[in-house]
Amino acid sequence: MNSRICVSVGHGKSKNGNFDPGACSEGLREFDLAKNVAKYLSQYLRSAGFTVELINYDGSLYLTERVRKINAGCFDFALEIHLNAGGGTGSEVYYPKGSQEGRRAAGLISAEIADMFSIPDRGAKTKEGLNGGDYFAVVRETKPLTLLVETVFIDSPDVENLTSASGRDLCARAISKAVIRFFNEKATPFTVKILCDELNVRNGPGTNHKVNMTVSGGKVFTIVEQRGNWGRLRSGAGWINLSKNLVELWER
Repeated sequence: MNSRICVSVGHGKSKNGNFDPGACSEGLREFDLAKNVAKYLSQYLRSAGFTVELINYDGSLYLTERVRKINAGCFDFALEIHLNAGGGTGSEVYYPKGSQEGRRAAGLISAEIADMFSIPDRGAKTKEGLNGGDYFAVVRETKPLTLLVETVFIDSPDVENLTSASGRDLCARAISKAVIRFFNEKATPFTVKILCDELNVRNGPGTNHKVNMTVSGGKVFTIVEQRGNWGRLRSGAGWINLSKNLVELWER
């Protein structure tokens, strides 16, 4: 692969020049755990053939400096590694508003982390700032598609998954697997027509996911991502079963 990827460690240098460790809980610091995940992730991605630059490993770059570094690197893709806080549980990844590719990549990464550690998959997310734009500067102000990866919550039992070097390695492996899949499986949109009277639209690719809504027979939908026998609707409403007795290929 010829793609260039930037892996950034969240937090470190603060605006006033002091050190910002990020969220802390029971002696654990977000920066310390995130930097190891980022290091292992860089190694896995290089092994997969990507050109990778790891930035802020020593915590010397303030947020605006990290953004500047990403923008100056001619990268195709960037991730900043964090741990969440606030008493929740699970993994989640933030992507730029309106970016379908960002949503797809974020969903893949969040799902892989959740699956690796058997924690809730909080999924691909956006967060809006006061002016209606993206809240996170590393998502909002960077030229390449950049995701903010909230691996686990530091103030919940989830963090036990990252307290060992092997756990941080597993987290990095999960993220790298998702990134490789994102680059290898570029979605090719195609259109299907519903054959049955009603078809469930689910929150994810499988019957274990909740039903968001139903769609009526005869309607035509565009699929932008396929996982096995499931397809994600371009509208963002969810996933439908693509079995031949339920849908037919309308045009490709």
